[in-house]
Amino acid sequence: MFQTQTEGTPAPTVSAGPTAHHEKVRHLLFGSEAALQQVIHTLHVLGYAEVTHWTKPLPTGRPGEVMRILTRHLMVE
Repeated sequence: MFQTQTEGTPAPTVSAGPTAHHEKVRHLLFGSEAALQQVIHTLHVLGYAEVTHWTKPLPTGRPGEVMRILTRHLMVE
């Protein structure tokens, strides 16, 4: 898929197309801290998001429930 660059030839570039643009997507998780930690770990193992990219647990006002947020920036065509 990718080739090494040889001297004198330009490196290949990846183009997202003329209509591509950046969009922000937010993932919201609600539940107990233990449950959210398990989901966040699973998403990390799957390669979707780093554990450190999620917010710290935020109180929701409901007993035993917190919220954590992940914001991703995507290139959308």
